[in-house]
Amino acid sequence: MYGKCIICFPFLLFILFLGCENEKPNTVWDPNADGKPQPVIESIEPAEGAYAGLQVITISGKNFSSNPNENILTVQGQPGTILSASGTMVTAIPPLVIGDSLTLHLDVIGAYYGVDFKPYNLRSPFNTFGNKKENEFVLDVEFDREGNLYFLVTNDANERILFKQLAGDTSRIEYGRVTVPIGSPSMKFGPDGSLFICRKNNKKFYRIPPGGGASEQYIRLPAKVSTFDFDEDGNIFIGGSGNKIYKIKSDKSYTTVADYDTVEIISLRLFQNYVYVVGQSEMQTPQGLQVFQKIWRNSIVPAADTLGEKELVFDWSSYAGENLISAITFAENGDLYVATDSENPITIIHPDHTASIFLEGILPSPAIGLWWDEGEYIYYINEVTAPPDKQIIQVYSGKNGAPYYGR
Repeated sequence: MYGKCIICFPFLLFILFLGCENEKPNTVWDPNADGKPQPVIESIEPAEGAYAGLQVITISGKNFSSNPNENILTVQGQPGTILSASGTMVTAIPPLVIGDSLTLHLDVIGAYYGVDFKPYNLRSPFNTFGNKKENEFVLDVEFDREGNLYFLVTNDANERILFKQLAGDTSRIEYGRVTVPIGSPSMKFGPDGSLFICRKNNKKFYRIPPGGGASEQYIRLPAKVSTFDFDEDGNIFIGGSGNKIYKIKSDKSYTTVADYDTVEIISLRLFQNYVYVVGQSEMQTPQGLQVFQKIWRNSIVPAADTLGEKELVFDWSSYAGENLISAITFAENGDLYVATDSENPITIIHPDHTASIFLEGILPSPAIGLWWDEGEYIYYINEVTAPPDKQIIQVYSGKNGAPYYGR
């Protein structure tokens, strides 16, 4: 029996070979297929270049696919994002590759050959901004409705000078002076043209009158404040280490509208009938005293001197650990931009409460404060230690900021 099995085995292999010989797989490439015509790029707008990773470009030409997913844009092997497409036009965001003589390559699925367009300039989305002297440290920043920059500096003589720099110009003029020690202030224009200034964790609230000049005390509050914002009726919502939010009316009367108990208010911003705050608390843990931050919001109750109950928006410390927030602001589309001391200093919290890094691996850290101009640029102060300095960083965001009622 054993010998018969040995004889049968080669015969079975031969039968299997014959059965498999006709089961050839389909080839990946059909040499008889014509393929789609090669794409042609005739122009790219903006012609002078774009901000890498953010700015939308328009590619014009022919033989593109009307299905956006069938067009593939790459720069140095890095993929861009296709937004829309037709046979003659593709809109896309190029990848975060920076250079002034780059080759943009476009493939269309089904075409045997792609197309190159060169040279094209993809600019860094950030740069230093403002006509600041070497001996000056920037304390705070603000913009007016015309896009003029206002920046408060301190210098070697311990003067606190506010400069105005006209939009599109590098020249500057002295606009005002702050006559009291100011620390890390919060500075915003009010509807009457006054520039209001919060000293960090101080009960006194100041302003520089319309047109400029020396700072003057506007009001003294019962607890320390650090951050504030305006509603569309010109009321000021203000809070700080005093753990309360006050509402100041135009006649300087005020009332307590929210009590945050043991939570210090680090940053405050109004958006769509809510007051958003970064709340900070300290807790003794087995590892020692630790700082925790969360983002809350309170609804604005129409014609009332109170706010709704606070609601948790985002548990920042659970997301970022020991990295801390310095400021928040909103884009027009509802994205919440968060300035931090993280390695990647700006995080975006989206309306669905998910978070993403803004320009990962590109921006210098830390980010102190956040300001939007009247266009698509966002600004923060960056502090370096060697040599010690503070610079204003301008970042192209590709979005407009949310309405700010103080301007």
